[in-house]
Amino acid sequence: MAIDTFISYAHADKALYEQLMSHLKPLEREHLLNIWSDPRILPGTDFSREILLQLHRATLILLLVSRHFVVSEFCWSVEMERAMARQEAGTARVIPIILSPVDWNTCPFGRLQALPQLAAPVTTWPNRDEAFVEIARSIRQLVQQVSRPFDVPETATVFIETHDLGAACDIFIDDKYVHEIASSARIQMGVEPGEHFIQMFAFPRQKSNRLPFQIGQNGIAYFDAWRAEASPWMAMVGGYGIGELFVIRLRP
Repeated sequence: MAIDTFISYAHADKALYEQLMSHLKPLEREHLLNIWSDPRILPGTDFSREILLQLHRATLILLLVSRHFVVSEFCWSVEMERAMARQEAGTARVIPIILSPVDWNTCPFGRLQALPQLAAPVTTWPNRDEAFVEIARSIRQLVQQVSRPFDVPETATVFIETHDLGAACDIFIDDKYVHEIASSARIQMGVEPGEHFIQMFAFPRQKSNRLPFQIGQNGIAYFDAWRAEASPWMAMVGGYGIGELFVIRLRP
């Protein structure tokens, strides 16, 4: 089964990105990788929302590191920070690919094993194709040796609390009804590992946005930075869970 792969890169590095894509094409044809990057965004699509959605789905994330990447506000504050949060949670594996010389060792991804081997930047190789071949071979070896890029438990216990909502509401996870909850109450359920969305439906059928949360290694669940997307009448607050306990709090 192909591994969903997200590529984060600065548009100033488009030529190097396209070279890498050509070397990864055989892995796509062999159904080892299912690669997504922003050129696949269709006209009229909310590009920020689509990028976040694909970033949440990916289990392998490639950061194409260069001076352009580290100065890009979007690459750094949106894509890289979320990628590292997923790496820490154990829901994805992040691989930095060093395109050109830059002081990256003290960056948040500086402790991760980078490619090419010995982190020699691609542009410093006499033959850049040789660098990309090594990168492609290393990724092939990774996906062939591990059935999944991360390990997760079978289930995690999630608690959902409401506080003075004014009326009962229905809770949906991944577009499926799971429970009715009173105005001020707490319910408990088992949720499988991976990425999920939660919604509230309240009288008179007001509906919140589909807000994501994830469950990673050891049942640890966490939110992404989506609280500002909540409906005006409802906000969701929470923090990092520990072990198999995580609480989602819903307030008016």
